[in-house]
Amino acid sequence: MPQNYTIELFRTARHWAPRYELYWMDNRADWEELNFVSALVRREGEIILINTGLPKDYSQVDQFWRSWDERTNTTVAPGEHVIDQLSRRGVEPRDVTSVLVTPLTVYATGNLDLFPNATLGFSKRGWIDFQTPDKYSHQLPRHIVMPDHVHTHLTSAAWDRLRLLGEEEQVTDGIRAKWVGTHHRSSMAFIIQTSAGRVAITDCVFKYPNIEQPRPLGIQESMEECLRAYDWLRQQADVIVPLYDPEIFKRHQNGRIG
Repeated sequence: MPQNYTIELFRTARHWAPRYELYWMDNRADWEELNFVSALVRREGEIILINTGLPKDYSQVDQFWRSWDERTNTTVAPGEHVIDQLSRRGVEPRDVTSVLVTPLTVYATGNLDLFPNATLGFSKRGWIDFQTPDKYSHQLPRHIVMPDHVHTHLTSAAWDRLRLLGEEEQVTDGIRAKWVGTHHRSSMAFIIQTSAGRVAITDCVFKYPNIEQPRPLGIQESMEECLRAYDWLRQQADVIVPLYDPEIFKRHQNGRIG
């Protein structure tokens, strides 16, 4: 019987967004706080990081979001950078054995070049979409998907450590990955076995009301994918972690699961 994982969730940035990005066809003018959340997933011999946070210089992505609406605001508080958060938990970048990413966007990919010994896993479909985009598919600017220096790192020094994840596959004997789409072509769900049951971590759910009420995601690429993904998550997971909801830290004391 494989040992269960433990999960520690932590915030790497705060971001404020209009409600219509969170909830489909929402007509209220309110704005809500989002958190960009990473997860440290551990058991004996394995230290796995889900999402690497914004790079230290995140001015380009902040400018990009402000070009949509100047009221958008993103902040990384002192000590919230992913390396600081890991250090607080006794983990150095060289200790991380694997990094998993969802989606391929700068708040998840921004520090992929800092983990010299880790396997780097993300959606194969998303990688193909990034490298050879369909002209009819929504595309973010390439530097918003990942910083240029990170892309150079992935296609040179880290090339033999890339792991492109298929539609559904076992990452380890306690972690399963599934492509869920909805938010981006690279959006995944990771199902992790813990003492608290099967925990799903995904970006296709922004906040708990998305899946609990349910209220489909506002900033999405496919309603069909959204409804299918939410149904699958309810069937497969005992605990669902929406990667952007500050409520996470109220439901899970100190961000710990398992």
